[in-house]
Amino acid sequence: MNNGLQVGISVNGALAAISRVGDLSMGQPLGHSRRVASLARMLGHAMHGEGEHLRVAEQVALLRWSGCTANAEGFSHLLGDDVAGRRAMLDLTLDAHSMQAVHQATSLAVAHCEVSGEVAKTLELGNAVETGLCRVFESYDGTGRPLGLKHERIPEVAYQVVLAGDLEILSRTHGVETALNWITEQSNQRYPASLAALLVQNAQEWLANLEATPVAITDAVHDKDVSLTLVGDVIDLKLPWLSGFSRQVAQLAAEAARRRGYVASLRQPLISSPRPL
Repeated sequence: MNNGLQVGISVNGALAAISRVGDLSMGQPLGHSRRVASLARMLGHAMHGEGEHLRVAEQVALLRWSGCTANAEGFSHLLGDDVAGRRAMLDLTLDAHSMQAVHQATSLAVAHCEVSGEVAKTLELGNAVETGLCRVFESYDGTGRPLGLKHERIPEVAYQVVLAGDLEILSRTHGVETALNWITEQSNQRYPASLAALLVQNAQEWLANLEATPVAITDAVHDKDVSLTLVGDVIDLKLPWLSGFSRQVAQLAAEAARRRGYVASLRQPLISSPRPL
């Protein structure tokens, strides 16, 4: 069997696909990560205007949940149902005992951050995106995970994405007023007060813009083809004992197509296959 066949996907296509995997794994509606990316860009623009930092904010938002398949089994043991449990965690309906257990499960945050950082590295998105992804569970007051970092060691993009995510989820599930009140209460605890105040000041307008304008991923500066196996690897992590399963299925399907004479419909290798995550 020829194991060299690689199907390509653009970086933007990979970002879109992986963001959808994350949305579903976290119990969020499809398009959640795209909406968060748009809100993070709006917040970043309000802080610093145009610039490369907007791409970084968008890509961190799209890949924020890219490591969630890696710790799904752990969350399942912790909360019973990993999808429903994480949805409750995000929309603040998880009971206090379970929430405390989540905060103490540092290993789950480590696994998530390691995989999301590896995804960004594989896509060659740059150090700013990798670092931002590894800091999205840290908090302004130093009580976050997995390292309990102080504010000075947390990049602003991590706060931008977390604020955008909180606004998107809580306004949708509890209403805008409740969401903004909670975000204000978390000032200088979960995120810097100045950044939270800027979001609260503009939230109504930004949410209205989000409703009025179709959400799309901004074109990458140098978009290129990458291996579609990356998406399969991320999905396979949901069931770690099936690591490499998607690749094997793809190879079998390709070989079956060849034997049926469908060679013309198969694309040739684009890049060497990366190791499974």
